[in-house]
Amino acid sequence: MMARPARVLIAGNIGIDLFPSFPAAALDSAALLAPGSITRIGPVTVAIGGCVANSGTVLHRLGIPTTFVFAVGADHFGALVERLLRDNTGADARFVAHRLEESGTSYTIVVSAPDRDRTLLGHSGANDLFGADFVSDADLDGHDLLHFGYPPGMRRIYRDDGAELRLLLQRARARGIATALDSSNVDAAGRRELDWNRLFGRVLPLVDLFLPSLDDLVAVLERTTGDAAPIRDFEALEPVARGRLLRRLAQHHIGQGAAAVALKLGRHGLYLRTAAAPERLRRAAGRLPIDPAAWTGREIYRPCFQAAVKGTTGAGDSTVSGFLAAVCRGADPEAAATAALATGACSTEAVDATSAVPPWQRIEQRLAAGWSRHPPTVVLE
Repeated sequence: MMARPARVLIAGNIGIDLFPSFPAAALDSAALLAPGSITRIGPVTVAIGGCVANSGTVLHRLGIPTTFVFAVGADHFGALVERLLRDNTGADARFVAHRLEESGTSYTIVVSAPDRDRTLLGHSGANDLFGADFVSDADLDGHDLLHFGYPPGMRRIYRDDGAELRLLLQRARARGIATALDSSNVDAAGRRELDWNRLFGRVLPLVDLFLPSLDDLVAVLERTTGDAAPIRDFEALEPVARGRLLRRLAQHHIGQGAAAVALKLGRHGLYLRTAAAPERLRRAAGRLPIDPAAWTGREIYRPCFQAAVKGTTGAGDSTVSGFLAAVCRGADPEAAATAALATGACSTEAVDATSAVPPWQRIEQRLAAGWSRHPPTVVLE
C-alpha cells in the first residue's frame, strides 16, 4: 500500500450513544419496560456514535487524514459530541460542526450484551435537518474521497428520493472526488414505507463504493421482491444458498450504478463484488491510488477474525473504516477485505464503537502473527 494515503471528508449521521449495562436477568425479564416496574441495571457508558463519529474516528486512528462534517443541536449533548470527538481524535483532526438552535442533538440508547445483537432506541434530532448545503465547496476541496453515512436516519437527505444526497454526490463527482456510501437499518416508523430501492437506483450511479450491511437491505428487498425472508432467514440458509443471495444482491446494486458493493455480514464476514466494466472502475478510482484493473470484475468472500467480543455496536462502521483506509492507501480488493474485517474485529473487543481499535501498524502486526479466522459460512460457486 502507498505511504501517502488519500484524504477523506466524512459527513452524515452523528449523535450520543448511551450504553446502560444490563444483567442478563434484566434483559430476559418479562417485567422489563412493564408499566410501573423498576428494573435494576448497572452503570452507563456515554460515547459518541453514528457514522461520522465511528467511521471517522477509526479512519483518523488508522492514519487517514479525515475531515468531519456534521450537525448537532445547540444543547448539552451537542457540546458533548464535539468534546468527545476531539478527545478521541486529538488536535490534528478537522471538524465542521453545524450547531442548530431549532433541533436537539441525536441520541441513541443501546441495549447490548456480549451474547446477542444490540437493540437501538434512537432519536434523529439534528440529523434530520442535514442537507447538501451543510458541506460547502470549500469543505470538499482538498479531499480525495467523500464518505456519507446513514441516509435512512436523516430525513432531509432521504426525502424526494434522496435529492439532497444526489446533489452532494454530484458536487463531489464534479470535482473528481471519489464517493462512498454506508446505509443503516430502516426503522418501522414511516421510513420503511419509502421506496428505498428507487432511492438507491437514483443515488448509486454517483456512488463508487457502496458499503451496507446485509440487514440494511431488508427494506430494499421488500420493495424489489415483496419478500425479505431470504435476508431475515440468512442464518437458516445453506452456505451455497447464502453465496447465491449475496451475489444477487450485490449485482443488483452494481446494476443500479455502484462500482463496488461490500456487504457487511455480521458474524459471517464480508462479501465484496465489483463491476465488470473497466471504465466504471477507472472512474471510481478518481483521486484514489488504487489500480482499476485489479478492482475490475472481482468477487471475494472472507470470514471474520476471531476476537474477544464485548460488544458489537459500531463494528460495521469500523469495518467500513478499515476498508476505506486500505483503499486510500492503494490496496487491492483482497487486502481491503482483510483490513475491513481486522478493523471490525478489533472494535468488538470493547463495549463502545471505537476505543479498542489501535493504530494500523498494530493491526498489521496482529495479522502478521497469524490472526485466526472463524470457519467460512458462505460458499461462492
